Amino acid sequence: MLALGATASADTIFQGSITTGHAASTTFGTLDDARNPLGGAPAGIFIRIENTMSSDFDSVGSRVLTGLFFNIEGSPDISSYIDTSRGTNGWEAFAGVQIGDPANADPLNYWAFRDDIGSRTGDSALPDFFNNAMYGFSAAGYDIFGPDDVIGDPSIDPPNPNGIDGGVLSPTADPMTGTGQAPTWRSFIQFQVYLTPEFFDIYGDPVFTDIGWQFGSGFDEPGFPAFIPLPTGALMGLAGLGMIAARRRR
Repeated sequence: MLALGATASADTIFQGSITTGHAASTTFGTLDDARNPLGGAPAGIFIRIENTMSSDFDSVGSRVLTGLFFNIEGSPDISSYIDTSRGTNGWEAFAGVQIGDPANADPLNYWAFRDDIGSRTGDSALPDFFNNAMYGFSAAGYDIFGPDDVIGDPSIDPPNPNGIDGGVLSPTADPMTGTGQAPTWRSFIQFQVYLTPEFFDIYGDPVFTDIGWQFGSGFDEPGFPAFIPLPTGALMGLAGLGMIAARRRR
């Protein structure tokens, strides 16, 4: 499988699939600031992570989407620009239908974020197709993420990130099946991080590159990269080949 580098500016959708039936989509975009309707810097960025597998979930953990990895041009230190006065320490999350307990769980408590991953060796080395990604969201540890990286409350027992707990199931996942662990969410999780105006003054609208997804609880399970954005006509020709494409949202 080719691993071409993918690039996106704000409000861009990346899609991908492989022959095993695993499929994913991620949308990156900037947040409008309702507190400043006359314009100015965006309020932050959002990242929508979707499991787009068409088959129903059948208790196979490797079909749970648990990780997104990417780079941003200029390699900004996002953590230094988070506006902690908004949301939960600068973050919010929205998700599809929850399966499992506890009721009304917050995805922020089950997912971790790092902006300093980069080149690694040994068990924590990223697969080559992630191209030494600096940034990552994960519901699994992968020997990279730990409780200190959890976006929300790190005190939940058992500690998170914790494998497929908190992962994203397919849109058709049977709520009576579950994963044997809880909670999980059907279809998508969207993370929003509020950033100070200085971030956009320095970096402008972020340009995302080297997008890739990971399923299951380890790098020995299915994972794959996004491809360079292609014209719409080319996407239709590739759809039957299980290849990966990206298109700008209109």
